[in-house]
Amino acid sequence: MNTRTCIYFLITFLLFTSCSSVITITSTPDKADVHLRKLSSGTSKKIGTTPLTVNSSDISKDYDVDGPLYIDLKKDGYATTSAIVTDFSFRDIQLKLVLEAKNLLAYSTEVDGIINDLFEAQKLIRKNNLNDARLILNNIKKKHPYLSIIYEFEGGIHVVNKEFIKALDLFKVAIKYNSNNVEALRLKRAIEKKLNLKDTGSVPTATQQNE
Repeated sequence: MNTRTCIYFLITFLLFTSCSSVITITSTPDKADVHLRKLSSGTSKKIGTTPLTVNSSDISKDYDVDGPLYIDLKKDGYATTSAIVTDFSFRDIQLKLVLEAKNLLAYSTEVDGIINDLFEAQKLIRKNNLNDARLILNNIKKKHPYLSIIYEFEGGIHVVNKEFIKALDLFKVAIKYNSNNVEALRLKRAIEKKLNLKDTGSVPTATQQNE
């Protein structure tokens, strides 16, 4: 083998051994499916799940792709997030992608609706329109039975009616679902003090309940 042939094989060897790179793909949240697709194609091939590390040579060999590619991240409940990679061959690539929840806007709208309904219920309680306030709270409770403030407001209705034991039970439920509900805790202690209850296990007399 002559010198020129040796140089040719050496250059070929260096080119082929240096053309492979490492591709690292992470996502927030993780466990997103990673798909590859050509820019000219609407179909894609799944290559793994985040976090994912692959060699470009494996992609070229196993998935028959070359040139610029889309990397699509897909996860149930989230919009597909994509990135374009123009060349896998000559450098390591790190992709960190954030997936946006599909239902984020719907969730925000729903939260706004709940807040508006709670304000309306609060106004009705202050105006002593207790039946309408109950209707609003019951409608919220059907969808969100673990929302602490519902039970706090229901307890407030019973306080207005001087039904202190029923109110006390509801304040306990409110605190159970949210131990940081300061108002429910304050009202619970106020009723216990009013009824001379040393602990929540005490049973007041009928006279104490209606004082």
